[in-house]
Amino acid sequence: MFLNYCDFSIDTGYIYLSQGNFLKILRDSGLFDSKFTKNQLSLIISKEFTAPSNQIKNLTFDQFLNLTLRISEFKDPVKYKVNPKSVLLGLLNNHMMPLITCIEQAAEQNDELALSNLRSLYTVSDASLKTIVFDLEVRSIF
Repeated sequence: MFLNYCDFSIDTGYIYLSQGNFLKILRDSGLFDSKFTKNQLSLIISKEFTAPSNQIKNLTFDQFLNLTLRISEFKDPVKYKVNPKSVLLGLLNNHMMPLITCIEQAAEQNDELALSNLRSLYTVSDASLKTIVFDLEVRSIF
């Protein structure tokens, strides 16, 4: 999923996720609701990076993972304190995995319109989409 939304700098070889594309992931996966808004996300980003969210332009893969964990904590703080792994798995299974399924189906059908609706225009090649691994034992999508 990260590869589907990431950008690549030819000059530096740096792969990153712009904050705009991170918002697209959250929107496309249906994570925003009345409790979790863009304002809440800004607070989470500011806390995670100890900087105002408007100063954070790009996210590394590790930062993307950390923010996903922080969002799961925000979405269900009571359960998170008891079993953070369960809350994270719930977020992944209920929001991220359905998005990955849509991406994979669009890639298999070579549906460029559907793919462009699910990602930015500047992405890694469609062949890279096939490298997304979902490990059933670890239940990891990254």
